[in-house]
Amino acid sequence: ASFSAYAFGQLMDIFVFNKLRRLKAWWIAPTASTFVGNALDTLLFFAIAFAGSDDAFMAANWQHIAFVDYLFKLTICTLLFVPAYGVALNYVLKKLAASGQQFQAA
Repeated sequence: ASFSAYAFGQLMDIFVFNKLRRLKAWWIAPTASTFVGNALDTLLFFAIAFAGSDDAFMAANWQHIAFVDYLFKLTICTLLFVPAYGVALNYVLKKLAASGQQFQAA
């Protein structure tokens, strides 16, 4: 359940990021792709692992637990990953500008 959900979530993260990466607002692509990828990863994992589980508590409550898990992931990603991505992007673009190279998005 874990590997399947993670792999699918990562593929969708890449797909969404690739579709949005040319937008002027740099933060939209990593934020949207993170939200979509984590949503699919979380939903698939909890559904595969716990829907219809022999554990009555998990079978009855997996949706609520998955939702809280998703909110936690979004909080961490929004507070840590997106700002770190912006810092790294700024650094790379400044280095390219200083070296006289022009950045061409593929």
